[in-house]
Amino acid sequence: GISFWSEFKAENDKHDGLPNIMKFAYLLELLDSSVSVEIEGFPFTYAGYVKAKEIIESEYDRQDEIVNSHRQRT
Repeated sequence: GISFWSEFKAENDKHDGLPNIMKFAYLLELLDSSVSVEIEGFPFTYAGYVKAKEIIESEYDRQDEIVNSHRQRT
């Protein structure tokens, strides 16, 4: 199956008209608190969003485990 992270990037990043601040806010909302604490201090800018994605991709081997439990139930 498709992992959360692959699905998130495909659905979120394909919307060029969606402001990066909205993409970043949505990402933070979906992440487990143990993950979001690492990136929540980043600026709500394109650079902050890109850095957050880089950290998630590089530090979490099983990206499906980064999702907040409420997202897993849907």
